[in-house]
Amino acid sequence: MSTMKSAHLATNARVSPNRRTVRIGVIGLGTVGTGTVKVLLEHGRQVERRLGCRLELKYICSRTIHKRDLSWLGRPVKITSDWKEVVREPAVDIVVELVGELGTARAIAQAALDAGKHLVTANKQLVAEYGKELVERSRAAAVHPCCTRFGTGWRARISKPCMAS
Repeated sequence: MSTMKSAHLATNARVSPNRRTVRIGVIGLGTVGTGTVKVLLEHGRQVERRLGCRLELKYICSRTIHKRDLSWLGRPVKITSDWKEVVREPAVDIVVELVGELGTARAIAQAALDAGKHLVTANKQLVAEYGKELVERSRAAAVHPCCTRFGTGWRARISKPCMAS
């Protein structure tokens, strides 16, 4: 049951026709998730310049998404309260897992990797307890897992696929 939301903030990002677009699905809209989405939206041009590709926010998921004011989004983005919808979405290349509960974070990470999606997580406990398993799953799916502290690890993981295209 996804919905399209539109808002007032316009993006100024211009994409070169030969640059790749990497499509992002963010799961978890707490403090870190909201901050991540705002950085992607407000600094899209700088991110594009640094990475050499455009990051396009396609999906946002939160258990309480339908209770939130998302007028600040500034562009149509699919929203859902079901994380499985984000993982199944063919238009999502990278799943950004930013939920607090370890069991849910692990289920999201496993499902994303099994679906052939690249994975970004800020969950240190997930990586500490299940990092080896997630790396093995990512190798089997030929995708990249990435543990990050608010975006630091994104550049290395995203730059390679962008530059390869």
